[in-house]
Amino acid sequence: MKVKIQVSCRYTVKKTVELPEEIVAKLEERCRHTGTVGSDGELAEYLGEVVHEADADDWEFEVHNIQKEQ
Repeated sequence: MKVKIQVSCRYTVKKTVELPEEIVAKLEERCRHTGTVGSDGELAEYLGEVVHEADADDWEFEVHNIQKEQ
């Protein structure tokens, strides 16, 4: 059956990485608040260099919409 689907995917990565002290401080501050880092900006740039989907231990999918196609 062919469907049109919209999903969000979240994956979990646990690993040891090397980051500059000022980035670690900013990430610790973020953890105390929302824990969320958007897709742009300095923190996302650093995390994008060291966190990869291939390193994932677990995945979670959230289905937003699904429609059957004829």
